[in-house]
Amino acid sequence: CSREMAGRVLKSLQEQGLLHARGKTVVVYGTR
Repeated sequence: CSREMAGRVLKSLQEQGLLHARGKTVVVYGTR
């Protein structure tokens, strides 16, 4: 997938409260 697509996914996950991002470290909850 492209970076733009990944950025959109990360943003949507953040809005849902499933993702916590610290700088370049990304932790995704509820997904494996």
